[in-house]
This record gives sequence, structure tokens and C-alpha cells, in this order.
Amino acid sequence: MAEDHNGLTVAASANASLAGGWVCDAANLCVRSWDDEFAIYDASGAATHLLSAFAGEVLRVLLNARGPLAAADVTQSLRALDPDADNTEVLHTLMGLAQANLVRRVP
Repeated sequence: MAEDHNGLTVAASANASLAGGWVCDAANLCVRSWDDEFAIYDASGAATHLLSAFAGEVLRVLLNARGPLAAADVTQSLRALDPDADNTEVLHTLMGLAQANLVRRVP
């Protein structure tokens, strides 16, 4: 069953966990933001994505990271902007970004 999280539709997965790290290939992305939404152009796939503010901030955390981040690390970074951010919401957002080929999970 698909779920909607922060403007991304995510297929529910029984195998989803907080283990592993997440990365983003910044070289292929052009990011623009306005108030409460982000426009992302992915040059590698010639695709444009419109993200919610939360999903855009999740992506921004990964873009600024110096290596893979666990979902819990992303959540901790986001708490400066959104004290109510939780690991489940971040993980669902990361999975949606992965389905859009904007981020990927690494071991």
C-alpha cells in the first residue's frame, strides 16, 4: 500500500529500517527553494521534482553531508528547524526521495 509523506508517495515496505546510510549525488542536482517548496532538477535523468519543505530540507541535509548519514543523523540535523521531526517521518521521506532517484541507501 502506498502512503503519502511530505509530498512524496512511498510504497510501504516491511523491510524498511533505520539501518544503513543515505547519500545524495550533489553533482547532478540543481536545487532551488521558495518559502515552503523545493524544485529539484536532476541532470542525470533530465527530471524535475517538486518537493515539500520537509522533503527539501531532508535532501539539503544530505547535500551538505560529507558522507553517508543514517536516518537518525538526518533527524537530529532537522530538529534545529523542526523540533517535532522524528525518525519514522524522515525514513519515509528518504524512501520517497530514493524512489525519485534523488538519494540512495548505502550499507
